[in-house]
Amino acid sequence: MTRTKKLLAAFLAAIMLLALTPAASLADAVGASVTEAKKLALLDKAWENIETVEAEAKALKASPAEITKAAYLAALNDPLVDRDSLVWESDIQFAFTVDGMHCLYYYTARAAQPDKTTGEKIVTSFAGKGECGWAQSVDVLLVGPYYSSDSSFTDQYKTESDSIAQATGGTCTKLVDSAATGPAIAQNYINKGVVIYDSHGTQSGTSSYLCLTTNSGITSTDYDNGWAVSSGSAAYIDGRYIQNHVSGALSNCLVWMAICEGMKKSGNGTTGTALLAAGAAAVYGYSQSVSFTGDYKYEATFWTEMKNGATMADALTVMKDTWGVPDPVSGGDAYPIVMSSLDPFPSNPDAAQTVYCDWTLFPQEDIDLESFEIGDLSGSTVTSSTLRQGKQTTLRILPNPSNANTYTTEWSSADTSVATVTPSANGKTVTVTGVAPGETAVTATVTNGAGTVLTKSVAVTVTEAPKWNPTDVIVPGEEYLIGFVVNGTTYLMVNYNESASNHYYYSISSNYYGYTAPAVMNGQSVIGVSGNASDIDYCVWTFSTASGGTITSGYESSRYLYTYTNTNYADLYPNTSSTTWTYSAANKTLSAQISSATRYAQYYTDGSNNLM
Repeated sequence: MTRTKKLLAAFLAAIMLLALTPAASLADAVGASVTEAKKLALLDKAWENIETVEAEAKALKASPAEITKAAYLAALNDPLVDRDSLVWESDIQFAFTVDGMHCLYYYTARAAQPDKTTGEKIVTSFAGKGECGWAQSVDVLLVGPYYSSDSSFTDQYKTESDSIAQATGGTCTKLVDSAATGPAIAQNYINKGVVIYDSHGTQSGTSSYLCLTTNSGITSTDYDNGWAVSSGSAAYIDGRYIQNHVSGALSNCLVWMAICEGMKKSGNGTTGTALLAAGAAAVYGYSQSVSFTGDYKYEATFWTEMKNGATMADALTVMKDTWGVPDPVSGGDAYPIVMSSLDPFPSNPDAAQTVYCDWTLFPQEDIDLESFEIGDLSGSTVTSSTLRQGKQTTLRILPNPSNANTYTTEWSSADTSVATVTPSANGKTVTVTGVAPGETAVTATVTNGAGTVLTKSVAVTVTEAPKWNPTDVIVPGEEYLIGFVVNGTTYLMVNYNESASNHYYYSISSNYYGYTAPAVMNGQSVIGVSGNASDIDYCVWTFSTASGGTITSGYESSRYLYTYTNTNYADLYPNTSSTTWTYSAANKTLSAQISSATRYAQYYTDGSNNLM
């Protein structure tokens, strides 16, 4: 046993001895008529004693289980803790009461809890037929208590909640860090169509709790009733807290709980039941502890479907078919579970659940689809579209009225040798891919609620991809593909990935640039462009003079030539159109003057000194 472990063992033994020492009565200090302030003062004092022991155990570098045990023994020895109230729930968690007020020691959340800091409320603005209905508000609430204190939490849900609000045309309210207080959360539940918890969570007793990093605004009544549990300077709340503090009926919202154990069997669905009683339409959560990355995969797929007009049941089906259950990353046993008027808390949440909830993010109006248009992702009407070979564009249905969503859509291409179509799961968007030069028509066939079939088409023209035409001169105003040759194969440089030390490029096939698997080119300086490797139009430039000159145009704005070498990452420049590139046929180079030095981007030839 190490010296540290011996000290820890002695430390725990000392606490055990203290636990046997008779404690003085506090009857004189705490009477039956104790005020709210006095009750909460007792609570603070009890946690102060526990936290002192906790800090000493941490200083000895004890394990989470050992620290929890030390805190448990401290609570056992504390006369402020109600006799016989301690319940050991796991190696890192125990529950107890102080003068009837519920408390929970949960090591995981406490370890991620920040020092006492002032949080900030951030507000970002953006300008049914089913049994479960639809969101009665376009606004979104995001609750993120740990954003500044636990690096495990990323911007995933900040981005998603903004995206949901943008899709509905509403406002996203973010309660982060210590601004995520119990009262603020309850207050902001009002008039929200979607509520997202991005936090730690835990089950204790017969309920499941959302972990906060502050106890601000939590009362002794909340603790007495178990709607909240104390964790020192922090507190955790369940659905009953919201139910008893919200100022009115909820707006038939969906509560997405990206927390652990929100639907744990021993939590009895208490949180979900209370939120449904308060006016929520559906509550989503996990049966066990879920990994961040597993939840992120579920979240991205689910909300993409919901924003495209799917019902909750359909979106969950796509989500599960895509990633499987339980948690697709950790290999753990966290199953996604839903509670709604059609989905009671399952008798065994640790199993795949068939969900019937037909809640939608958008209204389901019981009306015929009068007419529709085809548009792009911005919502602009499209009657024709032109794209290059190998490129893609996305089209969408623009219904009239705009909130109609009780229709089905099928997409087709009149000539699949020119362009193909790949519809989304709900058919409301379609990806069109250019296959070969030519013209075709992409048609949307819509069937409305009354069974009426309506059609609309977009003329699609696919243009030829730029050919590979070797040349030994540069003609101002003409387009050039810049590339290099390796072992007799000609390549186009399209992207440089510094973090992976890879040069990504595509091979030339049949005099056209083609989509072949990326390869790696090491030890050589090449000409390329910074940007998306899937968009190889970035490789086409027009020069201003026969000797090279400045880049005057390209198919993608703000994308210009760089010089790259995998032995010197600092060579990733220049990137402005004002830089002059000089072509030398004799030296087989394009060069650029950077400050006082000349940087060369070597190109390769087919043996005829032709510009690549």
